[in-house]
Amino acid sequence: MISGEQLAMAIDRWGGKLRFWLMTRVPDFDDILQETFCKLIQQPHWPDRPAAWLFQVAANLIRQEARRKKRRQQREERVALPEAIQIDGDFGWTQDEIQKAMSRLTAELRDIILLKIWGEMTHAEIGKSLGISTASAHRRYEEALVQLRLFFEEQNTRIRKK
Repeated sequence: MISGEQLAMAIDRWGGKLRFWLMTRVPDFDDILQETFCKLIQQPHWPDRPAAWLFQVAANLIRQEARRKKRRQQREERVALPEAIQIDGDFGWTQDEIQKAMSRLTAELRDIILLKIWGEMTHAEIGKSLGISTASAHRRYEEALVQLRLFFEEQNTRIRKK
């Protein structure tokens, strides 16, 4: 196992150089730096070429983080597609109309609707996750429903007038 003294020596000797190298490559360089030294302390024995080992581990962590970010972005893009939204039942509205109605809500009201309907959360759970009271979550949910109802009533009126 790597000792605390060995870790301290490695940080003193190569920490600044590694940090500078990371700064030129990634915005979250301190996280990568810390994780690199965490991996060092987990090693069963001291690497033969510690500087090379540290830089190789940091490069691998950069690549892993880039892959994670790319996969996360792809998942988010997939979920953001209109086809990804599944609506139970036929309300006579298209997904485009529902998205248009939702986009007219404030971000907070939109979150509350999504948490309540798709997340199947209670008002207490919504309040806790958004840092508001249960009563506020309930009031804002009702407010969002009123706004959505008005939007769809406007849409129905426009369709009838045509």
